[in-house]
Amino acid sequence: MDRFRIGRSSNNGIDQPSDPLPQPSRRINFKSALQDIQVPDSFLHGISMFKVGSNGRLEPVTFKLSKDRFIISILPRKIERVGGSSLMRPSILSRKRSGTSQTSMGSIGGDSIDGSSVLDAGVLSLLSDTDVDIGSIDRIQSGQMTLKFEMARKKERRQSIAQRNSMGIPMLDEKRSFSLIFRGAETLDLMVDQGGDREEVLYILHSIIGQYESAKLKVGNEVLLLRYIWNDVDRDDSNTINEKEMGELLNRINFHVKEKSTGAMYQKFVKTLGLTKAQRKQGLSFDQCVTLLHKTKRDMATWQVKPVTQVSGGA
Repeated sequence: MDRFRIGRSSNNGIDQPSDPLPQPSRRINFKSALQDIQVPDSFLHGISMFKVGSNGRLEPVTFKLSKDRFIISILPRKIERVGGSSLMRPSILSRKRSGTSQTSMGSIGGDSIDGSSVLDAGVLSLLSDTDVDIGSIDRIQSGQMTLKFEMARKKERRQSIAQRNSMGIPMLDEKRSFSLIFRGAETLDLMVDQGGDREEVLYILHSIIGQYESAKLKVGNEVLLLRYIWNDVDRDDSNTINEKEMGELLNRINFHVKEKSTGAMYQKFVKTLGLTKAQRKQGLSFDQCVTLLHKTKRDMATWQVKPVTQVSGGA
């Protein structure tokens, strides 16, 4: 914790960040705008937490930041009983893309651990993956002030300590709890596992969100949209967009280009960039896609401008 400074908490539970982390002086593009924010390795590898489900059920999860710092992944953990005692073992599952069982942008779904559920073969059910985009977070609130936490407290009062211990579910602790409020009124309610540092988590998140808010003021809406959908379109995780993926990308951000025109536009652009055949096949980087979008938007605006004919009256 020596190199991370803790934020302050106000009386209403909404955290206020302390001095922001030092920002790099070199020019950076939007997609990499958060990568130079220093975070502990544990944030990238996964921090053990508990998520409060929609019915107040505590669900063991792993909190993980993407390498570019734009995505918070809430991944399920597997709990096993060994020798009659509880043992928690993290189980980070592979992420799935849109259209699969993953719920994205912070929507919460999947099975959860109930206080009355039976431990069949000593293994509790797994949850669906959950992703929260940094850009969707409105505020961070420390403590247990949401409806889900209230439901969790009611559920806890109905359970004995022995019941919770048998499942590896801890007692609620307000000092280890916090909520992410995103997209207006949706919440992701979490409690850091024993031994974790909630204040460090809150400070890092505030620093990332602050840098995001600053960076997005310097780009247009097309760039923000492109960043949101980049991972969905880049299905092969090459960090580039090829000719085939380009058509989907343009449609997703409402750049309506005829399918037969997409290939020609792509090839013309890569030639303008002077890319080799191998580079063309590999695809365009995020920055190159941004350049293409700006060029396409400019060209479309030019095509839509009709010449003005001035008619002079004779004597």
